[in-house]
Amino acid sequence: MSIFPVVGQVFPLVSGASSVDLEAFHLFRETGAMRIAKLGVVGAGVMGSGIAALAASAGVPVVLLDVPGDAERNGPAMRGIKRALEARPPGFLSPDMAALVTPGNTEDDLGLLGECDW
Repeated sequence: MSIFPVVGQVFPLVSGASSVDLEAFHLFRETGAMRIAKLGVVGAGVMGSGIAALAASAGVPVVLLDVPGDAERNGPAMRGIKRALEARPPGFLSPDMAALVTPGNTEDDLGLLGECDW
């Protein structure tokens, strides 16, 4: 993986990136902005749920996946959302923003990441 410094930030570019990835890189390089319509996060621990909450608070729909739970297949992802809601300070700017996060698991819902831009 290469990292290109752009507008005071870094943009990772993976070897063999698709033309869509390269288009996004050039857009970012030219404007300093990225258009992310949907975000995918794998791992609903403290960091993953925090990233999901931050993106949802900005109005970006999120797919949050974690390993399947024993009792509830999406339980770990749902607990991550709950953790972000109960954090102090809260991970979400408004509790209503949690509705933008779709919980899932890496066995049943991995295909949902195909709908994500980032």
